[in-house]
Amino acid sequence: MHQLRMRQFVDRHGDHSLNCLAFCGPDMQFYYVDANWPDSVRDARVLRNTMLHTNVNAGWIRIADGVLLENSAYPLKEWLIPPIVRNQNEQAEELF
Repeated sequence: MHQLRMRQFVDRHGDHSLNCLAFCGPDMQFYYVDANWPDSVRDARVLRNTMLHTNVNAGWIRIADGVLLENSAYPLKEWLIPPIVRNQNEQAEELF
């Protein structure tokens, strides 16, 4: 059983790796870190299964009126904003 669990942490390159989700603020302090998932698990699934997701959906946010900026692997939510990559030639979207 232990061998099977360890194989889950081997990525497509044959290296051992983790999918690490971290949330930090403008003061460069980490407010939340989760490094419990193999790299093979999709980022959105990792987020859905964290206390961070549960707490933010219940109304908690560490920074008043704040949003989380993240990469395009996560879904768009009221409190979670992925980068815009559709119209990179538009100056307003590029600045955002």
